[in-house]
Amino acid sequence: MPNFLLLSFDSALDYRDIRSILMASAQPSLTAGIAENSGIVDAAAVLRAAAEYEKPYEPACLENFSIVKTDGNMVPALYWSADESASKPACLRIYRDNLLLKDNLDPLAEVFYDSTARGGWTHCYEICEVDAEGKESYRIMQLLTMPAQCNLYLMVSPEGAGTVKGSGMYEEGTSAVIVAKANPGWKFDYWNLQGQVFNESDSISVIVGTSARLTAMFSSETANEVLPGSAMPEIRLAPNPADEAFVLQGVDAGEVEQVMLLDMQGLVLKTWSGKADAFIVEDLRPGVYLVAVCLKAGRTRVLKLVVR
Repeated sequence: MPNFLLLSFDSALDYRDIRSILMASAQPSLTAGIAENSGIVDAAAVLRAAAEYEKPYEPACLENFSIVKTDGNMVPALYWSADESASKPACLRIYRDNLLLKDNLDPLAEVFYDSTARGGWTHCYEICEVDAEGKESYRIMQLLTMPAQCNLYLMVSPEGAGTVKGSGMYEEGTSAVIVAKANPGWKFDYWNLQGQVFNESDSISVIVGTSARLTAMFSSETANEVLPGSAMPEIRLAPNPADEAFVLQGVDAGEVEQVMLLDMQGLVLKTWSGKADAFIVEDLRPGVYLVAVCLKAGRTRVLKLVVR
């Protein structure tokens, strides 16, 4: 066993020394890139590393090293306390899986957030003091198992038809609320998952078990709705929804006395002569409006207009 080999070489080595020597002398293995800091113990390399090994000093300032998962268990927060009565080191260093993660930390900062931790991995975090000459103290170690993370990616089809909320990284097995909202002139149809209808509700709670792409599917909404009490349903607005302007269909221009644009509370925003070839709405905010078509015969037709 390599620990017995090292102890026979130097009986003053403790478990921290043995671990450091083995980590420093491990030879590359076939699992490189699959398992972090994996390697093969080589007896000759171990003895060479032991001969060159310089024992670290005991940390004097560091106390109570711990790790807490924050932001939905995705970001580890490393905490420690600093004994202000002890001599203050030049800085602190943090290692993750024996690789330097953060250098030149102020001992009095007492917290560090690791936003690059990998989901589904068990990370080994170590913190140590560094003196003015750059020599390290013994490292204080904590293990942390990160939950598996899944990416929920939400899209809209066709582009610009609506908005979605709920995209992001989630811990495997947790619940996510996703919401789709149609823009003026569109209506939500269903959530599409890999070419299949996943759900027909615009707001749902899903259990995230794997990374997935969901598409909110929308279709164009015909807004030429006949309001109660309106006459002559053959009159229509086109296009509807409108981007820049609309025209009247189903009625001759000579029959129209006036056209009024109102908001949904009935406030008149614009008026046009019936002789107008097109009714300009490009200066309006997107939304739903009322169009009152006043005929010379004394009748009025009121329709809804969607402006995009």
